[in-house]
Parts: sequence; C-alpha cells; structure tokens
Amino acid sequence: IQFPLLPGPFHQFTHYHHVEGAGEDSDCADSKLCLKYGPYIDIGLPTIGDLSRSGDSPLKLRSKSIRHTLDGLSEDNVFFMGTSFRPLRMRHDEKTVRLDPLHAEVLGFKLFTYSDRYANIVIPNGQLFTKLGDPGWSGISPVVSVPSMTSKGSNYKVRVGNVSFVNNPEAPVIAWSLTPSFLPPDEGGRGMPASLLYRGIRQPNHWSKWRKKAYELDAYFNAAHLGVISEAAKNHNTHVPFNNSPTPFITQRLARLYEVIRNNVLVIDSRKRKPRKLHEAETSILLMRAVKVLGHDETLFWEYINRDPRFVDYSWFTPAINSDNSRHNVLEK
Repeated sequence: IQFPLLPGPFHQFTHYHHVEGAGEDSDCADSKLCLKYGPYIDIGLPTIGDLSRSGDSPLKLRSKSIRHTLDGLSEDNVFFMGTSFRPLRMRHDEKTVRLDPLHAEVLGFKLFTYSDRYANIVIPNGQLFTKLGDPGWSGISPVVSVPSMTSKGSNYKVRVGNVSFVNNPEAPVIAWSLTPSFLPPDEGGRGMPASLLYRGIRQPNHWSKWRKKAYELDAYFNAAHLGVISEAAKNHNTHVPFNNSPTPFITQRLARLYEVIRNNVLVIDSRKRKPRKLHEAETSILLMRAVKVLGHDETLFWEYINRDPRFVDYSWFTPAINSDNSRHNVLEK
C-alpha cells in the first residue's frame, strides 16, 4: 500500500509523538490520534420508550446504521474505524461515548479463542455477577480475568459493566450502557493496558471539546465480554447477554481477512526506511472497507448453523494468496 489510509487531518500532527503515551514513532502517534478522534459510524438509537415498545435488538439497530452509512460511499471513501454508541439511560456521567474499533473486535475474538483453549478466561469463584444492583434494571457487572497478550505479563482484571442478563423490556435498553474498566493494583488487578494510556495525550485545540473523554472497547475488554456471554450460556442457560450485545460478532471470513491484513500487507511510508506493518487505525479502516465490499452479514453477523464455527473454534491462520490476483482471492476466501 503506497497511499495514506488515515484521513487527512491526522497526518498534520506528527509533532505530538513526543507526548507520553503516544509512542516514539510519529506515524504511530497519528494512528492513536485517529483511533480516539477519527470517524466512527454512530449507531442511531431511538428513545427509551420507543425501544421498549419495539424491542429492536442491538443487532438490528447496528446493522441498519452500518448499511445506511456505507451504502452511498465508494470503497476508497470509507475511513470509518468501527462503530460508536452512547447509553440511552444517561446518569452519573453516562453520556460518555463508547468507541468500538474493528481491529479490537477481531483481536478480542482471537484472544478469547486462545484463552478458551490454553489459558482460560476466569470469572472468579464461578460467580457471573456481583451484587451491584438489580440485574433486571441495571444488568450485571462481572469481573473477568483475561490473560495478557505478552508472554510474561500477568492477567488483567476487567470489569464488564452493565451487561443485559434478564429477559425483560429493559434488556435492549441496558445493552447500550456497556462499560469497560480495569481493576487497579490495589483491587487485585494490574491497571489499564499500555495500549490505552494514550488517553492522556494532548490534542489540538479545535478538537479539545469533541470526544474529550471516550471509552474504547479494546481487545482485552472484548475478550472478557465474550467470556461473560459464554459463561451465561454454558452455566446459566441464558442467551440474553448474547442477544443484547451492542458489539458485533465477527464472522470466520473477517477473521481470516484480518490475518491476511496483519501478516501480508506492508505500508510504504515516506517516514520509514523500510515498509512497515499496518497500525491499528489503518487495520480498522481496511476491515471496515471489507464490510463495505462484502456486506454486513458476511463480516459482522455470526451465523453458526450454516456458516461459522463456534467462537472457540475459529481458525486463525493466513490463507494462501495468489499474487496474480491477490485482492480478488482474499475477498473470496
């Protein structure tokens, strides 16, 4: 790839790379700026009353927003990195936007697959939820132990806040309040992953009031969320957390495409002596372009019976690519 994938404004602030948490590489800083301040597809939500009456699932609302946004765009004009949403019931500073970049969704699936096979995602004491209120009104907020993606790193303790658990009219309302948090060392955790620490980066003045605070649903949180959904289905005989997830369940096809993007794509960057691998924002943009080309249901809609395996059985390998027609072959696999 020889052209910039990030939207134009994010190439103008390479001097921010010296800020703590932004990383040493200016191009990496651009990507991190883009992840927080760049474009996401906002999921259009109805009022609480309308949603309670209609019972529209998060899947229906999410797919409608994605299709409506992407339909009028060409592939080259897709710069979205994922979806964003806000809680319907806004209280206690709950207006904070949730950002759900696609690279983190896919990597969360991969981490969940690895953890289920080898390291285990642990919900302490076998308890799915803690007593933080009525689960029928506010959902459940379990603490999940997720293995580190580094070889010697200790587990992260992730609180998956406000997961719908009771099958009632409140379930699709609660779903949009999904909240990530990482337990600090004094609560038995190890704090926030280093990849999220760039939240403190100083931004250009004209962006300072826009998305100043945001929750990014990173790979560790997404793996923990899948752990909660799996635990609810296996040991509590309920699919309410699955049916009311505000985040998508990727297909095997998108998982394989992610592996191709991460392992077979290099960027020719004028700021680098050698071609480099894609950064997270660039990966998310390419994945969203795949959603545009292949369609929502082929990429972000898990179909277990006829097409996709169980989450824990996803295959993570790089398919062979015919160099004569690589783009066509990758999209067809």
